[in-house]
Amino acid sequence: MVQWDRDKTRTLALAFARAFLSRVRKLVRSAGLDPGRLPLWITGASVKIGRLPTSLILAVDDSPARDSFSYAGKLSCDLQLLVGCAAFEPRAASLQARKERDASLTLLVGDYRDRRSTVLKLCTEHSSLFDAGYGGYHSPTALMNLFVQLAPGASTEGSEREGAATVAMRFLPFALYVHEVDLGDLGALWARCSTVTEDVLRSMCESEIGTSYQSQSLVAPHEVFQATKQTSVIVLGGYHGRELDELCQVRDYLRSRGYDARLISELPEVPMTSIEEKVRLWTLASRFSVMVDRSPAGHIAEYQILKSQGSVLALLRPVGGRSTYMMGNNHFTDVNFINLFEFEQTALHCLDDAVAWAEEFVAERGVTYDALYPWRRRSPPAC
Repeated sequence: MVQWDRDKTRTLALAFARAFLSRVRKLVRSAGLDPGRLPLWITGASVKIGRLPTSLILAVDDSPARDSFSYAGKLSCDLQLLVGCAAFEPRAASLQARKERDASLTLLVGDYRDRRSTVLKLCTEHSSLFDAGYGGYHSPTALMNLFVQLAPGASTEGSEREGAATVAMRFLPFALYVHEVDLGDLGALWARCSTVTEDVLRSMCESEIGTSYQSQSLVAPHEVFQATKQTSVIVLGGYHGRELDELCQVRDYLRSRGYDARLISELPEVPMTSIEEKVRLWTLASRFSVMVDRSPAGHIAEYQILKSQGSVLALLRPVGGRSTYMMGNNHFTDVNFINLFEFEQTALHCLDDAVAWAEEFVAERGVTYDALYPWRRRSPPAC
């Protein structure tokens, strides 16, 4: 058994995360699986690690650049790491992990392709997701391709809209719970995890899900633009601390609704392109953008860029709050492609209204342009 030591836990946790990820990638190579038909974290991962009382938990996200690892320290609840909610002491668990000492990896796999998604909605307050880490021994447990939605008010009578009760939501490409007993022997632990992991990855690789991953890099340039304009949404705002956590919540809620939502910071850098050009490029190519405006940050300049190029923008702002009077007033008189939505606690609470407005505006704009340009009404010439 590994004994938690405050001075050594961080080193142990980071070393374990790197070693486990390395084993997964070695398995992919040895099994002859095509990484291009597998989740993006197989080639580039951002890993957050936290410590529960008796377990370690890893949350693995996709990374467009090189691998990164961070240690979040001691957690009071697994949902702190998984969905970024505030710390609380759980009174119960929504799911139970297996208790058998020699059990193999338990892996819950969701569907995430095209406009399909699997959402695990927690409608209870003061509950953790799993009981792993809070009691006795549990076997290794993992989640893959699942949205986790924390919506304690969603089951109450009178909740008319899905997003109105959502307090947190994140997409989990991969998350792993490991009991402290198993941390001392990675070889033995991997022997219990490898078969299940290979079976799931092989199934993905050989199915429509693998084709969906592969198509992201193989479509022609004009198809890329058309697909981006149909489903892409750019999320803008403050990129530090709790504001960054909120942007990720907004991004993942939009993903659960079928959009290809990205933070501008997640999109690839091009050496000869400035930051301003990057913002212009991706927002012009997207269906619409969503901006959370809490405090002064770089999004003040981004707002002016989107305004100048006529990009459809839903501006989300707390009631009575704003970053500056220099932005966010144009929808009253000057423009119709920017609209303001206010919320009390979290931007998720007004996101459904914002999306409904953006979709209606985009549809009306399409009808108007089709009527304006006569060549759009003609049938394409025969080849």
